Amino acid sequence: SAASAASSSRKRTPRFAVLRPTGEPYDQAVSGEERKRAEIDYPQAVGEAGRDWIRGKPFGHDPRESARFLIDFGYIMQLLELHAGTSLVELGCGSGWMTRFAARQGLHAEGYDISPEMIEIAREQAAAEGLDVVFEAADMEGLDLGRRFDACLIYDAIHHSERADLVLASAH
Repeated sequence: SAASAASSSRKRTPRFAVLRPTGEPYDQAVSGEERKRAEIDYPQAVGEAGRDWIRGKPFGHDPRESARFLIDFGYIMQLLELHAGTSLVELGCGSGWMTRFAARQGLHAEGYDISPEMIEIAREQAAAEGLDVVFEAADMEGLDLGRRFDACLIYDAIHHSERADLVLASAH
């Protein structure tokens, strides 16, 4: 039918899969420490072209994908009623593009990700953009920041955890 054809044409194909250091894909059933290791090693596994893609996010991609990222950010700002002066923590921030966009809107923004290399990319991008943003490597399943934020964002990240309950406890 026309509806199913339209629906199937809108499905996104992942640009990169999570790979083992050998370049082989991880089995989706992989759990525990091996899965976390895959997340930590992701920037190395995708190679230089993949890291360029990560650094450029949300720009420099398929126009529809870039548009989706930007629309998502705008919707999040509206939905969470985020405005200059509010504080935001992003768990599983990856390259930190959402966190950096929030800082550009005048929010006090911090981002946390399990991958030290992703955090390094986020810090480099923030420095290049002249932004004062905190980025730290941490596991969102057991993070205790010892303080509260006005909002917590977990954008396109919770599926990387087998324990969403622990992630949501960290967010609370």
